[in-house]
Amino acid sequence: MGTWHINDPDNPMFSQIKEQVEKFKPEVILVERLQPIAATAREAAGNLLDAGFCRYIGYTKQIPVYTWDFSWNMPYYCALSSFKPDELMVTMVAFQNGLFAQLDIQEFEEYYREQVNNMEAGGWTFTPEQKEMAYFRKAYQSFFGERLVEKSGKDFARQLWKNHESPRFLSIFHTVQYARDAQLIAVLKQQLEKYDRVFVQAGSSHGVSVGPLLPESSARWKIAQSGCRRYSANGSR
Repeated sequence: MGTWHINDPDNPMFSQIKEQVEKFKPEVILVERLQPIAATAREAAGNLLDAGFCRYIGYTKQIPVYTWDFSWNMPYYCALSSFKPDELMVTMVAFQNGLFAQLDIQEFEEYYREQVNNMEAGGWTFTPEQKEMAYFRKAYQSFFGERLVEKSGKDFARQLWKNHESPRFLSIFHTVQYARDAQLIAVLKQQLEKYDRVFVQAGSSHGVSVGPLLPESSARWKIAQSGCRRYSANGSR
């Protein structure tokens, strides 16, 4: 199921996920990120987004949940041979800025430090200078040709969508996504050796790209898209 990384518990996407799981009755669930188990469905949707919500559903229904994704060190090393470290760092932080777009109280500098810590824990290497917000501002402007918007809102959302028009950004992004899609297929094949019914949660872009790679037997596969989008082009909900 192609999902959107949103944190609004009232968004219909979460009821769609629950309905798909209940209808399909999977023997195992594969998610994009293995999040902690939340105490309630609303907490899972609000704090842990689509992957965390799927893990909560799996836990409550006693369905094993695993991740199909790999840690952040893998996309770093698979792309490092083709791109400059600064380009790769700016692209991957900018890619994750979609999560910041939903945060109304956190300062971007604090968010940036969290992303650096998370990526570093996953195997990325940062110089002390790269960890500073001033360095990222300069690198961002050099890469995208405009100053970084640091406050959540319409201007931030506009810039977020504009980033995806950058040829260099797309080249790096697609390199990393290709590696992740290949990992998804590999893990799916492994699970299908053990189970007949596997439910996969993945961001919508993965659903679109993985579909053509699956065997042509339409009776065995179904790609379901949630149809719920986080932002429109003008930044509205």
